[in-house]
Amino acid sequence: HTSVIVDGAAVAFGFEPCGGDWRSPGHVPSQLPRIGTARDVAVACGWGFTVVVDAFGVARAGGRLPGLAPGSSLRPLLPKVRVLAVSAGAAHVLLADDQGRCWSGGDAGDGRLGRGGASELAIVEGVDDIKGVAAGACHSLAFTSKGTLYAWGLASDGRLGFTTEDASAPPTRVALEGVVDASAGKYHSLVVASEGVVFAFGDNSYGQLGLGHADDAWEPACVALPSSAVCVAAGASHSLVLLEDGDVVGFGSDAQGQLGGARVDDDESDSDSSDTDSTSSSSSSAADDEVWTPARVPGLCGKGVVAVAAGGGIDAGHS
Repeated sequence: HTSVIVDGAAVAFGFEPCGGDWRSPGHVPSQLPRIGTARDVAVACGWGFTVVVDAFGVARAGGRLPGLAPGSSLRPLLPKVRVLAVSAGAAHVLLADDQGRCWSGGDAGDGRLGRGGASELAIVEGVDDIKGVAAGACHSLAFTSKGTLYAWGLASDGRLGFTTEDASAPPTRVALEGVVDASAGKYHSLVVASEGVVFAFGDNSYGQLGLGHADDAWEPACVALPSSAVCVAAGASHSLVLLEDGDVVGFGSDAQGQLGGARVDDDESDSDSSDTDSTSSSSSSAADDEVWTPARVPGLCGKGVVAVAAGGGIDAGHS
């Protein structure tokens, strides 16, 4: 499902945004249940649950979030804590508060909560001064106000940015500096570092790392972009990058149209089509649903985009 903020209220559409007891009627945007009149300022979507943060920093959640949001109403998660950032994974949630603490809750499988204990929200020890968080399907990222990045959870395919076989390892520092944004997808991760440079690591089966090949990256790998990046979004098998000029580039799977038809060197490939029938891993034909290097999303060029988000389930994705 999808949720956005419209005039200070969280609006959702799609399948079970608050669990099986609440669905958006007729698959059209509908306002989520709310308490009070405070304006909503942030929202995060998991698999069958939604987390909303209002202007006072109150975080509320509803749906199928293990141990935290068992019903269709949005109930407060940390009533006495002012939340500044939120991210939802497949079945867990990460929150950063105004004291720089990172909270985690939900499904504790694969070490994605970064701590022992039950599914109730609790502070992740060993990290502080946290500014941003990113929850993937089974892994987690958090970065500090000074740009230090930490990762924990399921490490397969390299999605943590380092090699480990310990599924219960505590948050570990990733070899990157100056991190200003991060996104955790299903099996991969994207990070924006100093001067708008993007790094990618993890599964690369569909080209979602944007490196021009299909090899997984177990350490952060630099993605070649046409200009500096502002923020990133990692989906199930695709990726989006918002550039400083307001354009958006995408790479990875476009099987469900989640890249908006982005293709590399469309004009060049059209002009050269009469001379050669060859293709390479850096371009895509009409029969090829995988984009292996960053390509501009044509429908968003010149639109002045200010934010991007990428979702995805078992075998699909959307943007």
